[in-house]
Amino acid sequence: MRTASRRGFTLLEMMTVLSLMAILFAFVGQFYVEVRLASSVPRLQVQMVEQAALSAEWMQRDARAAQAIQFEDATLIFEGPRGVRWRTEPRGLVRTEGRVDRLVAPEVVAMRVHDSEVELLFERPLGGKRNIRISRRFRLTRRTQ
Repeated sequence: MRTASRRGFTLLEMMTVLSLMAILFAFVGQFYVEVRLASSVPRLQVQMVEQAALSAEWMQRDARAAQAIQFEDATLIFEGPRGVRWRTEPRGLVRTEGRVDRLVAPEVVAMRVHDSEVELLFERPLGGKRNIRISRRFRLTRRTQ
C-alpha cells in the first residue's frame, strides 16, 4: 500500500512503460527500414540500366568486329582475331578475350539469344525476399564489308 510520503514508480509500472516503448520502437524501426529501402530503389534501377547499356554497347562493339557469331552452351562466341566470348556465370556476365576473364556485370543472371537478338536479365537483391529485376534486349549486327 502506498503512502503519501512515498514518491516514484513501482516495478510493474516501469516494466509496462518499457514494454510499450519497445513495441513502439519496433514499429517505428520497421517503418524506417521500409522507407529507406523504397528510397534506394530508383537509384539502384538507374545503376542497373546504366550497366545494361554499357554491357549492350560493349557486346555490340565486339559483334561488329567479329567475322562470325555463334551461340552454344549459354556462351556467345565472336569469331575473329580477338576471339571474344561472352557468358553468364553465377557471379554475373563475363567477357573473355584470349585468356583474360573480365566480370562486366555482376547483376546479370541470364542471357538469352534468339537469332541475332540478345536479352540480358539483371537482378539485384534488396533484402528479404525483394529483388529489382530489369531486362535489356538488343540486336547484334556485324559490320558489312
